[in-house]
Amino acid sequence: LAIDSSCGLCDWPVESVLHIFRDCERAQSVWHALSIPGIAPHFFKQDFIPWLKVNLLSKAKWGGGLPWSVVFVFTCWYLWKWRNKHIFLPLDDFVADPVKTISMAVRDWVKASQAGVKMSPKAQLLLSWEPPGLGKGQIPEAELWGLYFGLHLACEKGISNLLIEMDAAVVVSLVQQVGTLSCHPLAVLIQSCCEMNVVADRMANWSFNLDLGV
Repeated sequence: LAIDSSCGLCDWPVESVLHIFRDCERAQSVWHALSIPGIAPHFFKQDFIPWLKVNLLSKAKWGGGLPWSVVFVFTCWYLWKWRNKHIFLPLDDFVADPVKTISMAVRDWVKASQAGVKMSPKAQLLLSWEPPGLGKGQIPEAELWGLYFGLHLACEKGISNLLIEMDAAVVVSLVQQVGTLSCHPLAVLIQSCCEMNVVADRMANWSFNLDLGV
């Protein structure tokens, strides 16, 4: 909000939106330099909304086939940027060649948009998750197999200092009572887990007798 409502570029008494984008001396100099195609004979006489609609919906071409509607949008955008830059950085002036700056931006945009259109056609694929073929079992059995394969993986990776946490109290209890479970249906699996843990533990203890770095 400013106390002075005049234009910060040409001192026009009222700095309206239309004045910023079209009627200011600086803006008019850019529009004239662009050589506006003959799509709007009253380009500098229309009200703001009709002026926007005529140019945004235009099918006319500019500068070697570039769509005028895109050139119009980029010109408004740069006029806004240059105006703010000049007002907030008073030592900075308008760009030396505004037409070159605008045309380069428009060409880059058109090139990028056309590149997206030329992409190979998309094929619709119906994807769905299918559960793997697993056998049926009880929760303690699944937990013990998870423990077994986890210990096996740790040994393969050479991990000797390992702390295992489990949220299955039944399985923890079984492992702790491995010596008294000879008749348990999961005794062999529990024994395998404990032997795997013993191997890791012995590897850790053995490492104390080796040189550093081994």
